[in-house]
Amino acid sequence: MKSLKNVPKVILESKNIGYPINFKWTRKKMNQILDPLEGNEELERLLAGINHKASIGLTAALLEWIYWRFTGYTTSINDTEKRLEALWCSIQNPKQTDPLVFDLDFEIPALGHINGPLWVALMNVRMIDIRYRKGSYYLQNELVGLVLLARHITAKKKIFDKWFSNITTELTRLYPCPYNYANLDETDEAIYDSSNEPIICRDFFFDSEFQYTIEASKIAIHHFIDNLDHKANPFLRLTLKAS
Repeated sequence: MKSLKNVPKVILESKNIGYPINFKWTRKKMNQILDPLEGNEELERLLAGINHKASIGLTAALLEWIYWRFTGYTTSINDTEKRLEALWCSIQNPKQTDPLVFDLDFEIPALGHINGPLWVALMNVRMIDIRYRKGSYYLQNELVGLVLLARHITAKKKIFDKWFSNITTELTRLYPCPYNYANLDETDEAIYDSSNEPIICRDFFFDSEFQYTIEASKIAIHHFIDNLDHKANPFLRLTLKAS
């Protein structure tokens, strides 16, 4: 899957593209997703079991579910596409991308069934990106809200649930978190170096025929990066081809 122009089969099956915007969206629902840890302890523990590069891959995959849900409904989705590309590139090397800053002055509309979920998604991604670049041991906590949001806006939730269950099972097996949360410094000042973790690619999440190996993942992410229009994306700093 060399390009975001290729819609994943599972997302097509979920009816996310072009489906009527019929999910509930209120200020209360928005706040529940922005501050989701209470009542979602099982999901939090599940996400704590995967490493940092896998967490960024899952972030990109979840954002892609949201991206396709609102494609055709708003032009701001084009910015989301650029952020998706940057997330995949940052798995290869965070220094190949600029920080995914978003709405620093809180001027972007955050209300309504389209602007609201997109604002929440991109704010979540911003916080995940910050923690990834910092090397925060608590990176995985930031994904909880994004999981809840992607599921909430998906038309066929059973398809999302099956995909998410299968993916997290494989992530836990192949990309386990190397540290135990019980022993962490709660000040979040310690820095974790994820540079030696194995690469993960978009195919892992969306291509049922992808045969996982570390080398296959490297090849797939390199092909994805090589097919990007580097000059058209303000978040990319790809001066050299991935190698």
